[in-house]
Amino acid sequence: MARVMTKALLLVMIMVMKVCAETKDVAESLFDLERKLAEISASLNKTNETHAQLRGHQELPTTCERGMGDDITKTYPRYVIMSHDGLKKQILCDTHTDGGGWVVFQDPYELRIDIRINNGQEVFARYPDFRIESESNKYRLQIGSYTGTAGDAMAVSKKMFFSTFDRDNDQNSISCAVYYRGAWWYKDCHHAALNREWIVTEIKGHAWYDGKKWWQTSFTEMKMRRIKLI
Repeated sequence: MARVMTKALLLVMIMVMKVCAETKDVAESLFDLERKLAEISASLNKTNETHAQLRGHQELPTTCERGMGDDITKTYPRYVIMSHDGLKKQILCDTHTDGGGWVVFQDPYELRIDIRINNGQEVFARYPDFRIESESNKYRLQIGSYTGTAGDAMAVSKKMFFSTFDRDNDQNSISCAVYYRGAWWYKDCHHAALNREWIVTEIKGHAWYDGKKWWQTSFTEMKMRRIKLI
């Protein structure tokens, strides 16, 4: 009888051990499944992020056309350089403004003027959006807001026509170009005159007004560079 009970107990123990083993396998399987699901979820999230990045960085357009800026799913850079079949040259396309599709035909520049005053001090003035209009507009000067250390002497010349010895386009009763011996964008007459004769001891030489005082200059240099839009 005892031997029968022992055998029965052994059988029960074997069955319990099998159930425990199966339960452990199930638990391990569930753990592996959860880990794999987590990996899949992370992979999907990464894929979604990649798709979002791709939507935010569309291939650059090859044609500059009206309405290209209306599609909010296409986040082109504001300015794109591309070829133009009709013009047979590269163009700068504004893809954003009022629906996009604008060919920028006038490159924006900034103007810098470096000045050395007679006392040896070196100063500068910088103006963005610098351009000179066409001959039909008498080479009118267009400049943006001043920054620098020299003072805004060019403010008086803003939107003024260019005057020469034989083209008196200033607002004075006399010819400023003749009187000051140099062509310039005179008003009536000027706060800056950098095309006059190099007479550093006279008021008719190169001069610059910093808003408080007139300076005679020993060196001046006007230069421009294209503003980077892209």
